[in-house]
Amino acid sequence: MSLLSGLMGFLFRSKKMPPRPNPADVLDRAITDTQAWYSRLSDRLDDTSEDSYATRNELRDRMYYVQHFEDAMKQAKATSSMTVDLSIRYGVYDDPEDDAIARYEAASCGLEYVSDEQREEAEYASALWGITEVQQALEAAGFTVLTGFHAYLIDPEESQRAMEAFHAEILAEQEQAACA
Repeated sequence: MSLLSGLMGFLFRSKKMPPRPNPADVLDRAITDTQAWYSRLSDRLDDTSEDSYATRNELRDRMYYVQHFEDAMKQAKATSSMTVDLSIRYGVYDDPEDDAIARYEAASCGLEYVSDEQREEAEYASALWGITEVQQALEAAGFTVLTGFHAYLIDPEESQRAMEAFHAEILAEQEQAACA
């Protein structure tokens, strides 16, 4: 028995395990790397022609998610949490008429219909893929990294009230501007 324990002790002492990185340093580096990626996306957006409408929209969507990731990391830092929640909630409107129109328009152009939810989920996945190294570094430092695209159905009445409030706010601003 002592021979076995001696051998195990030798094996574990002979292998030098790298020290576990300081979680706070790793989180700071993750935030810096994410900010750098956002900056690169912003530069690409600035260099993209105004005529490239779809490309510009994709870059803006990606920038939105990258900003969300950065905010989640800053939140973990501010609360000294070992959990970084990179997941997203996406509100979906259930409007069969709009859905039918969009399907018809896609078919009339010879395109496959892709819902807004599917496009956003793909954009989220793409942005998440872009920070794979950051995510792996956080996990190696002991952080729990939560990911996921969670769609939820928006209440139509609540949505209508919010839209009416938004329009009322715009009208009030326009009236103030006209009076000034």
